[in-house]
Amino acid sequence: MQQKGPINKRMLTANFVLYEGLIETTVSLYRPETKDGDPRIWFRDLKTYCEPYNLLAIVATEDKLYVFNLSNPEVVASLTDGVGSRILSTINRGFSGIVEELLYKMRQINKKGFILGEKSGDTSVGMTLERELGIAPNSSPKPDYKGIEIKAGRVAIQKNRVNLFSQVPDWKGSKTTRQKVLKDWGYVSSDKQGKPRFNLYCTVEANTPNPQGLYFSVDTDRDMLINLGYKDRNLAPQFVVKWDMAKLRERLLEKHKRTFWVSAVSEKVGNNEYFRYDSLVYTSEPKASYMPYLIDTKVITMDYVMHEKEDGSVRDHGFLFKIRPDNISLLFPNPLEFDLRE
Repeated sequence: MQQKGPINKRMLTANFVLYEGLIETTVSLYRPETKDGDPRIWFRDLKTYCEPYNLLAIVATEDKLYVFNLSNPEVVASLTDGVGSRILSTINRGFSGIVEELLYKMRQINKKGFILGEKSGDTSVGMTLERELGIAPNSSPKPDYKGIEIKAGRVAIQKNRVNLFSQVPDWKGSKTTRQKVLKDWGYVSSDKQGKPRFNLYCTVEANTPNPQGLYFSVDTDRDMLINLGYKDRNLAPQFVVKWDMAKLRERLLEKHKRTFWVSAVSEKVGNNEYFRYDSLVYTSEPKASYMPYLIDTKVITMDYVMHEKEDGSVRDHGFLFKIRPDNISLLFPNPLEFDLRE
């Protein structure tokens, strides 16, 4: 609760809602020392937005207020098909001032047109966007921008799976190690320099063994995800490693409480790649309880990305749980699509 007196006075951002736009202003929140501290609110330039005896409605988000003049027919109409309806829709679906801030920045980035990519390769589209947003390169498992996770991909390959999160197996409970998994299930192939190297780069899905013989079994009774594998199809499958499903749910909720799934158009000019970020899908509050079912039906899969280094140690790039973009709505209810060119 706000305390009394000038020292506790608060200033917030507010917006007067029109049919097709907003007028930004500020609002002062104050409780005087006298009269039991009756709360008082002042909107700067309010008299330019309404007249005496107009009926006003105030809608609050986490850190911003919206003022609707319900005595103005155009503002009332905006609640059906104008900016008012979009505001209420986004608020109802978990929007906050931070989401609006990032959405504004994404529109400004789109206005730049094609942007020279950061480095090259599959990760360039995401690294370039992070550079434009002022996000320093990091390997943190936490969301990228003030609690919002950002996933960027090229429009031309939008059917490719996208990373949900990375989660190491329960090594202790599995009574195994990275080295053993690689030794037992890896294979020899050439690295980028053409040298032979022991690798395990493969996708694992439920119930169907991959070329290495690896597959998932969902144990709902014990709330576990178990990786099994066939060395010989004439013999019983072997236990490889397991994950606690509770930990996978926890990682999903930690990583994707709010997410921007950004699509970029890509152009190659010589050896350089350029990106224009045209659209995004906003999701919030994933249905973590659906994970066992979505893994069991092959909607969510996992990639091993590991190899043996020259000194005999193992390098892994995470244990990557992935989903196809066209299946995102199965895990994230009510996704919102935005065309950044508008």
